[in-house]
Amino acid sequence: MKLLKPCAMTLMIGLTSLVLSTNAYAISEKQFLQSYSKASNVKTKHIPLIYQAEKNATESGKAVLRQARIMALDKRVIVRGSCWDYLNAVFNKAGVKRKTIFKQKKNAGKYIDINKLQAGDWIYHINYSYHNVEHSGMFVAWVDKAKSKALMLSYAGENRREPARYKVYDLRSTYNVMRPQLPASRKSTAKKSASKKSSYKKAVVKKTVAKKPIAKKPSAIDVAKAKVIVQGVNIEESKVTDPYYIEKKPFHIPTVEAVKEIQPKMIQMPTTSSAEPVVISEPVVNEAVVNEAMVVNEAVSKPVTVRKPVAVNERELDDFLKYYANAKNVKRRYLPLMYQSEQMATPAAQKVLGLGRVMTLDRREILQGTSRNYVNAIFVRTGVDRETVFKSNYPQGPFINSADIELGDWVSFINHSYKNVEHNGVFVGWVDQARRKALILSYPGEGSRRPARYRVYDISHVYEVKRPIL
Repeated sequence: MKLLKPCAMTLMIGLTSLVLSTNAYAISEKQFLQSYSKASNVKTKHIPLIYQAEKNATESGKAVLRQARIMALDKRVIVRGSCWDYLNAVFNKAGVKRKTIFKQKKNAGKYIDINKLQAGDWIYHINYSYHNVEHSGMFVAWVDKAKSKALMLSYAGENRREPARYKVYDLRSTYNVMRPQLPASRKSTAKKSASKKSSYKKAVVKKTVAKKPIAKKPSAIDVAKAKVIVQGVNIEESKVTDPYYIEKKPFHIPTVEAVKEIQPKMIQMPTTSSAEPVVISEPVVNEAVVNEAMVVNEAVSKPVTVRKPVAVNERELDDFLKYYANAKNVKRRYLPLMYQSEQMATPAAQKVLGLGRVMTLDRREILQGTSRNYVNAIFVRTGVDRETVFKSNYPQGPFINSADIELGDWVSFINHSYKNVEHNGVFVGWVDQARRKALILSYPGEGSRRPARYRVYDISHVYEVKRPIL
């Protein structure tokens, strides 16, 4: 019986954490205080402030305050990087955007009126408690407003391997404030009324009319002079002589909203362990060589967004399969996966996947350099930015959890199919996630004079991930 007591206590603590992680202010302040009374990264006297701040904040403020509390007190998450990286992760995981409401330079001498600060604001201030350096944190509540003393969620960074903590700071010199804002989709959801069915019908009609031209089958055009729109990216076509795609316009996949669904069905890729290399035996006709400068933006930590499978327009899919049926650098059985990946991806990832497809299958472009240069060229041409959501060292790792990889990500991994060298590619989709087999847009480089190809790789050892963002 004595052995059962610790188990019962553990079960109760686990259940309490689950309730708190779901909704802090759904329980009483007393229960909230008891739950976090033994937390080492917040003083007991400040726990009621956290409770009240989360209870009374705006909807977007609640989202970031709650996510911050879960990461700091419940999960004690440690994020690679600085205080900026940690808060960036909090905002992204909370699913909110941020709007800059005040911005000055650190030493400009102009600071925000502290009365304008709201719970959940991401602020930059001079840290008077540590060498007057710049510091960023999340504003939670006032401890002594007359003295500009506020409770902040702060992350130590500096490789201390410590979770974030709630700490009091002097905010009299706050020079940058970013306020959380719900995305438009979540705002509209919150404002739905009893008449949502009729408004939804009107919206669908408008969308169908507006997007109708996109659904037309591509017509034959002179690709030497055509300007092609691929997922919103304008590309000036160069003159080509490849008989495969002459007189063809690169295939455009409409966004989900633009598709008039006819007999929708879900695409299910068969499980396969095949990792055969794609061998191109024919000579490459289009030998345009393009130099692309490497552009690296080391912003960190956008979270995983789980996107549900979408209904596929069977007619559009059929056109897609016919269009690329004779492509030499992708196996036909992977075309449905490519199609649905572009449908499911984020807008930024759609640009990357769409342009990567055009460069690889339509143009068969050859770039000077390695696989890294090729993927970088795709990102540069689409005009998207990139966030480094994971980075470690090759070959020792550690390595990212495969569940954290998203469509369109630039992944750097150990190539187990070729001497365990480092390799780069664009993640297209899972072929067999249990075995870490993924379809990757890959460029051979090394002077092989071959275009990129879609190939299955074992990506169980991914040591760097860059995510496209708008």
